[in-house]
Amino acid sequence: MKNKALALLIGITCAQVFATKLSDTVLLVTIPKCGTHLLIKTIKLMTKKMVYYLGDMGMPRILTKAGLQQSLKNNKPYVHGHLPASKNNMDLTAHHKLKVIFIYRDPRDQVVSLKYHNQGNAPPFGHRGRDLDKMIPRVTSFFSEFLQWQNHPCVYTTKFESLVGSKGG
Repeated sequence: MKNKALALLIGITCAQVFATKLSDTVLLVTIPKCGTHLLIKTIKLMTKKMVYYLGDMGMPRILTKAGLQQSLKNNKPYVHGHLPASKNNMDLTAHHKLKVIFIYRDPRDQVVSLKYHNQGNAPPFGHRGRDLDKMIPRVTSFFSEFLQWQNHPCVYTTKFESLVGSKGG
């Protein structure tokens, strides 16, 4: 696991994990509450480059051809979105030969993180104020929309737990 995390960190800097030029666009696909900020901050610190969002707060549900082309036209090296693994999103990614980093997390930890997120002053996401057991069916369904990214040929997949280690983050 640590080798995979190390490969990700070295790959971000050297672009060797992706066998790509530094001028190429890398798409960061994350599931909400599964390491989004960790991945973005890591990339910013290691590359000294900005990460741009594909839409409002990185929350587009569909990767539009126009939105993607705008990012590519503006030569944005890293773009981020909470993009489900829909046929449209995966086809556009393959068509433009984008390299993708996908990070996910143990769904149980996502539920706990979501619960704490919803108890604070953050904008509501999920079931604000409800019990965890009522959130689990919705989170499970939502989470599963993203997992097919793991099977896409242009995707490097890592887990939140691989990056933060056994003591968590």
